[in-house]
Parts: sequence; structure tokens; C-alpha cells
Amino acid sequence: MRKTREWTRDRGHARGRARGRVQTRDRGMILVVVLILLVVIGLTAAAAMRGAITQEKVANNLRLEHAAQTQAEFALRYCEAQLLKDKAQRVAQLQDVDDLSALSMANLRWNQSSAWAAPSASNTNLAFHELDAALLPSNGAPRPQCLVERLSVGNGGEEALVVTARGFSPGYQAASSTALSAGSTVWLQSFLYFE
Repeated sequence: MRKTREWTRDRGHARGRARGRVQTRDRGMILVVVLILLVVIGLTAAAAMRGAITQEKVANNLRLEHAAQTQAEFALRYCEAQLLKDKAQRVAQLQDVDDLSALSMANLRWNQSSAWAAPSASNTNLAFHELDAALLPSNGAPRPQCLVERLSVGNGGEEALVVTARGFSPGYQAASSTALSAGSTVWLQSFLYFE
């Protein structure tokens, strides 16, 4: 009978050792699972931060574009209002618009950077020097501009005025005559027909 007791005791002891091994294996597995969860949480947080940064950039670009749009609309409306006045009542740059030569659509210069550099006999560049600074936001951007050109319409000798306006956002920087390095610019155009 004594042998049976020893056998039972040894058997219980063996069970305890097996349980210890299982607990050690479980602890190792828990560590691996926790590390995987930490990696997943870290990647999720990084993706959320990246998404937030992207949304911030999109919102800033929309804000800059809206500021440039506002400036361009102001310039376009201002020039149109000036052109509806009598010649003597217009700002100095727009007084000679009536004397411009009519151009064909293909010869309009509003899309050429040289046309915006300085007034010439074929165009008028309005840089708003006469305006009170209170009328325009002082945001560090260049002043809005408009360019007026006379357009020959059809064969009947009819003519129209093409008014092109440019507005600039805060922080606007041109890398070259055709490219931007920062900010936003908006171009608007209207045609004025007179009878």
C-alpha cells in the first residue's frame, strides 16, 4: 500500500510541474498578444494623425483659395463699375480704355505675364494704387489687379471689353511667371458689351 501512496504523490507532483509549464507558456503568449495590440494601436494612432494633418492642409488650401477668390471678385466688380462711368470719372489707368485697338480673341494678352507687368498702348493694368487701403484686407498678398482689353466681336464691327481680374491669397509667392511656390491665385473674367 505504501507504494500506491508514493505513486499518487509523484503523480500529483508531476501534475503541478505540468501546470507550471502551461502557465509559463500562457504568460509568453500574453506578452506576444500585448505587443501585437500595441503595434496595432500605434499604427492606428499614426494613421489618425496623418489624416488630421491632411485635413488641416486641405482646410488651409480652401481658406487661401477663398481669400484669393474674394480679392479677384472685388477687382472684377471694381473695374466693371469704373468702366460703366464716363471717361473723365474713371481712375487714371482706365481713362484710355476707349482708345484701345480692338483685338481678336486669339490676340488677347490677359494670359501673358508681360501684359500684367506694366500698362501699355494695348492694355490697361490696374493695380489699385488709388484705392484706400481700408477697402482691401492687408494680408501681405499683392494687391488684386485687373486688365482691360478691347475685343472685336463678329464681322459687324461690334466690340466688347474683356475684363480679367486676378486675386492673390495671403502668402502668395510666384516661383516664375507661370508657377506658384506658395499661396493661391484666382483669375476671373467678364465681357462687357456696349451699344
